[in-house]
Amino acid sequence: MCAFLNHSFSHAFAVSLLLVPAGIASAWQVSSPPPPPQSSPSPAPASQPAGTNVSDVSVFYDQLSPYGEWIKSDKYGWVWHPNDMTPGWRPYTLGRWEYSDDCGWLWTSDEPWGWACFHYGRWAWIDDDGWCWTPGTVWGPAWVAWRSGGDCVGWCALPPEVGWRAGVGLDFGSVSLGFEFGRPWCFCDEHNFCDRDIHEHIFVEARNRTMFERTREISRVTEINGRVFDTSVS
Repeated sequence: MCAFLNHSFSHAFAVSLLLVPAGIASAWQVSSPPPPPQSSPSPAPASQPAGTNVSDVSVFYDQLSPYGEWIKSDKYGWVWHPNDMTPGWRPYTLGRWEYSDDCGWLWTSDEPWGWACFHYGRWAWIDDDGWCWTPGTVWGPAWVAWRSGGDCVGWCALPPEVGWRAGVGLDFGSVSLGFEFGRPWCFCDEHNFCDRDIHEHIFVEARNRTMFERTREISRVTEINGRVFDTSVS
C-alpha cells in the first residue's frame, strides 16, 4: 500500500480554519449522563462498521469500560482513560498505517478498544490522569495532523478543540498545532511508515523538537461522498 510514497511530500496544508459559530455544540463534546457503573464489565466490544457515524456517544460507555476508566473532567466532561499504558505511550503508536481507497490513510490499531478511540472523538493530555479520550460521533480513518520533510513522516493526535464540519473539513478555530503540542507528535523514517511494527521505529520523544523544525505541515483531510477522507501523505 505504500508503493506510491516518495520523497517529495508536496501537499500543502489544506484544512479549513473557520471558527465554530457560537451556540453550536461540537460533535466531540460530551453532555450525556454519566457512564454506567463499571462493576460488571461487558463482553468484548463489537466494533462499528468502518465509516459509520454514531448517533450518541453513550454507545461507547459499556463497551470501553472493561479496558479503562471513565473520568469526569472539568474541561471536557466525561473522558475515558485506558488501563495499563506503558510509560511514554502516545495515541496512534500501537498499530499500523494503511491506505484505503475508501477513506485514505487509515489507522489499524492493535489495541482492542482502538475501533472506537482512534476513529471517533479526540485525545487530550490531562494533568494527573495522562492521556484521555473524549468521545465523538463522527467516524474518521484517523483523527491526526501530519508533517513531513527530510525523509521523515510525523503525525499527532488532534486535541478536542479541533472540530469537524461536514462539507468543510477540519475546524482548527484558534488552535495551533505548534511545538506546544510536542508531547503527542510521533515521527519515523519514511521507509518505515507502513511497517506493521511501527512502534519500534517511532523516534524517542526527546527528538520531537528537532523533527518538528525539520518538517512542514501537510494535513489534508476532506470529505468525499459523505465520508471523512485523509490524503495527507503522498
